[in-house]
Amino acid sequence: MNRVPLFVAVVTVGAVAAVALAGCHKTIPQQAGSGSGSSRSAGGGAAGANGGSGQPNSSNSSRSGSGGSGSDGSGYGASEAARALEQQAFARQSLEQVNAQRPLADVFFDVDRSDIRDDARALLTRNADWVRKFASASVTIEGYCDARGSSEYNLALGSRRADAVKNYMVSLGVPSDRITLVSKGKEQQFCYEESEDCWQENRRGHFLVTAK
Repeated sequence: MNRVPLFVAVVTVGAVAAVALAGCHKTIPQQAGSGSGSSRSAGGGAAGANGGSGQPNSSNSSRSGSGGSGSDGSGYGASEAARALEQQAFARQSLEQVNAQRPLADVFFDVDRSDIRDDARALLTRNADWVRKFASASVTIEGYCDARGSSEYNLALGSRRADAVKNYMVSLGVPSDRITLVSKGKEQQFCYEESEDCWQENRRGHFLVTAK
């Protein structure tokens, strides 16, 4: 008769212990799992970030750096060689040969005006680039006028036109001591017809290469 209560007590204690253990088993893995999971996630993220930004980027930058310097270096060398050849060709030419090629464009003016027109700005920019490229070159700018008006008036107007062209060239970086000015007034003409088209041809700033 004493064995039955003892057995029931043992079973009851065992069941309670099992429930307690089951509860502990559920709680502990949940905390450990979340901690280790976040740790693994953070570690994996850091490793991924380090792997992504560390090794691949360094190798990419290394390849990019070597490739860039190679292409830039070869391009720079080729352009330097081309410039050297251009300078040598220029040095071999006479002034007559240089001016025959018309490397510098003339610019034109409105009636009785000496201000630089909009259509002349791009031409003068190219002229300035050419003069700066050949450091030994000097140029003369001749101011011309059409045949109308007195000689005195046109000589003064031609001087103002030549001076305006020079000032614009200097503003583009050409040293002023490499530019000489001459006013031709109406004493010399490019066109001798009595027409507006011809008069426009004569209202100009004319470039000549005078030293090299």
